[in-house]
Amino acid sequence: MELKIDFANEIGTDVSSRDIAGELRVRICRHVMLNETPVELDMSGVRTIANCFADELFAILLLRNGGEWFRENVKLKGLSQRHRDDITFAVSERFSHQRNQCITAVGESCVA
Repeated sequence: MELKIDFANEIGTDVSSRDIAGELRVRICRHVMLNETPVELDMSGVRTIANCFADELFAILLLRNGGEWFRENVKLKGLSQRHRDDITFAVSERFSHQRNQCITAVGESCVA
């Protein structure tokens, strides 16, 4: 059975809580793991998505599970171009940060 989450009704029209995003991420992963069916996130009616929310939900889902998993298991409905841009920015920031940490770690591991 596919899980459908109506953001405007379940979370609100202005989503900004990192804690709520983390809980939602766990809920999504648990559903996919137990039911092997996708999750539909209906963003219709959402006015704003804070960067911290997008990072905690979307960027970490992508980082931990990969793009293919995300495409197969997370369906975004009612997403405006502005919200796409906000999510894309948060994801690119997260991946840039991870990349920079890896580069720094390699540099710090080098010995003369």
